[in-house]
Amino acid sequence: MDPSEKQSPFDARNGDLVLADGERIGATTRKDVFLSSIHGRRAKACVANGPWCSFRFEAAAAGGERLIVIPQFHDQELLFIELAWPEDRFGFEVVPWDEASCLKEKAAYEAWLTELLGSVPFQEGWGSVAAYYDSKGGSSFVRVDYSDASG
Repeated sequence: MDPSEKQSPFDARNGDLVLADGERIGATTRKDVFLSSIHGRRAKACVANGPWCSFRFEAAAAGGERLIVIPQFHDQELLFIELAWPEDRFGFEVVPWDEASCLKEKAAYEAWLTELLGSVPFQEGWGSVAAYYDSKGGSSFVRVDYSDASG
């Protein structure tokens, strides 16, 4: 790899999120395996509603980008991962429920994804990667979605 190229935290072949410590989280990651990993052991539960559950942790991704990582499971199956940068990553304050800041944040995610993946949304047989703005939740994020796989 050319040293001037940015290392991508996304493995385009299978959709894995690649973390700086070499750990991977992707479509084949089962909940029990995730929970026994170093990141799973320190993750905080976000949703625990019967078979639906999600967890939140912060980690450095391959390439050094600090990310908030939220994997969403149904039973043992990983459906998607939501990613966000910590607020101090932006050159502006991200105010909750401020649409202009959230749209600016979404545009920054789209630019980052385009730089890393070449196009947004990025679609493969395993699923997709795209940036979203959630007007009800008042936030923007990246979603690596394995549930919309076309293969």
